[in-house]
Amino acid sequence: MSSPVSEKSIDRMIRLTLTGNYQSACELLIKCGIPHSLFEKIQEILNNPIGVSTQEKHTDMKGKIVAVLNSPVTVPLELAVVEKPLSDPTHFCMAPPEADFFSDVFVPSEIIRIIFLNSWKIGADRTMHCLNRRWYECQTPYQDLIKTGALTIIDAAKMGFKVDDEPSIDEVRVVFHCDRLASSVMDNAGFSLVTIPSGQSIESYEKIAEQTKFVFEGLGFLGKSWNEEPYNDVAKHSSRVLMPNHVFKQTVPFSTLDEIESCINGFDCELPQPRDCFFQLVSTKLIFDRCAYMDFKMCSSCVVSVNGNKSVHVISVKKGDERCLSVELHPCDGPSSNLGAGGVIRFEGKPDKK
Repeated sequence: MSSPVSEKSIDRMIRLTLTGNYQSACELLIKCGIPHSLFEKIQEILNNPIGVSTQEKHTDMKGKIVAVLNSPVTVPLELAVVEKPLSDPTHFCMAPPEADFFSDVFVPSEIIRIIFLNSWKIGADRTMHCLNRRWYECQTPYQDLIKTGALTIIDAAKMGFKVDDEPSIDEVRVVFHCDRLASSVMDNAGFSLVTIPSGQSIESYEKIAEQTKFVFEGLGFLGKSWNEEPYNDVAKHSSRVLMPNHVFKQTVPFSTLDEIESCINGFDCELPQPRDCFFQLVSTKLIFDRCAYMDFKMCSSCVVSVNGNKSVHVISVKKGDERCLSVELHPCDGPSSNLGAGGVIRFEGKPDKK
């Protein structure tokens, strides 16, 4: 594949530089129309010749410039076929991983965030995020989120379950959602990535939790009375759910379920299912001895009708007793006190190959 700058032009730029006409060499380089990132690299080479004689310096600079111009970043998109494993989210992107297609102009980080948020909405994010390395620079790295406690991983093994279909963690998407939602979480409480294991229900995890003297109040509301499904319902497939460790601040002023749900949907999230809340709250306490949603009642997505009146299941850690999980019914259109919700993102997919 030919270089985007002819050998004749390269030799001329070097000669101009070595005869004291560096500015003219740069003007010639500009006319070649190469990306700004390559322009800066070649400028640096021209500014730092290595060698004693003029010929040695010429040879050194030419070799380095040719290497830069023939690097993968200059390969045209339609020709840059890169073999990648199917597990790589950029597998179907033809651009090399070093490519930076926004390098010719400065694109503010906030604009990049908007571009990728909207690409996620239409399902194009797996292609988009490989087009620009600054996408990664705009986010906190995945491992840093874990080290700082901003993200807690609660997988099936930690909860005492063995499943063979636990989805692999899509680190890029997890980081993206943590990044965009962090400022909305009350008290900067961070997030949990919770596995909802297949074949397990609230009832089965309740039995495990009770062995550690964890107690429950109001579970009759989740089953045995008006609606047994949330209590006994078993997940057919394992999933991972990204959940905040506290309510979204924006939901607190609202008094009806419709208002709260509309607010959550505005973040491109959904209300948590009772099972999501249960597995997160119980696991956070049993495994890490921490509490989520302190002093707040969390709305779930489960609505039941009692005597013609609609009520929503609200779940909380009992005030004054961190080892007690309380479940209540709250009128969907009734007044609220310390009521809110946190939006969740659900991940389903294939497990890691073992």
